[in-house]
Amino acid sequence: PQIQFRLPAKLPQPQGLKPSFPVLDSRSLPAPCLPSGMTGLSVDCGIIAIAQLFSLLLPQCAQREKNGLCPPCWLRQGATHTSSHPARSLRLRGGEESEFDAASFLSSYGIPRNLSHLEVTFHAETGAVHLAEEVLMEFDTSDWWLQRQPRVSWEGKGTLLMLDPDAPQPNTNLSLPGRLGPWLHWLVVDAQDQPESGRSLVEYMGPAPPMGKHRYIFVLFEQKDQNKVNVHEIARARWNFKRFLEDNTHLVPVSCCWFTVKAIGK
Repeated sequence: PQIQFRLPAKLPQPQGLKPSFPVLDSRSLPAPCLPSGMTGLSVDCGIIAIAQLFSLLLPQCAQREKNGLCPPCWLRQGATHTSSHPARSLRLRGGEESEFDAASFLSSYGIPRNLSHLEVTFHAETGAVHLAEEVLMEFDTSDWWLQRQPRVSWEGKGTLLMLDPDAPQPNTNLSLPGRLGPWLHWLVVDAQDQPESGRSLVEYMGPAPPMGKHRYIFVLFEQKDQNKVNVHEIARARWNFKRFLEDNTHLVPVSCCWFTVKAIGK
């Protein structure tokens, strides 16, 4: 025999939260959800369980969805939500650096700290995620959309690279790379206004920190003349960033940005 349950017209919502999907109303369930012979207020046990699960997830995900930093966790494909590591942003006042900044690493290679902001935009299911100026964006490995190549834009001809100096875990001295760092995540040369117009010598690789929190740094170099960009090695691990800069003195660093990603449970 079938077990039948009777629900109120609408499930209760947590106070002060506005979900991004319609609250489940048993009267509006599509026909396939209603077994034969049951009324509009009698629903399958599985539907009840799913509705209750959504109501439990709302309080954990509300702040994350409110900030617009990532999609609601139940829409993620194969990702596990961990409420103790919400995506968040840390606003920096003019000229201020966070404890886990990238400027100290770049300056150890002679790159100035006062570079302009590089426009980088990732694409989550709920919309665009901009790496804003003077805001350190902090994510975790459940933000699966970071694996998509972001949109980067500028004016002129340039070379773009993306580095993780903290592979496989950060050095105690953050101006120095980790044991396998810097890890080369992306390298595009001879690009006009956007990376798609250039030559991708190393394809984009999304963040995947095995442990701890890692910095991911974008740096744009202006190509002022017709000199060829010299790249003698393209191995990702322990990429020789110093030699790259020495072999390409005609490249001028003009802008950068960075964000951090934390490995969940590691």
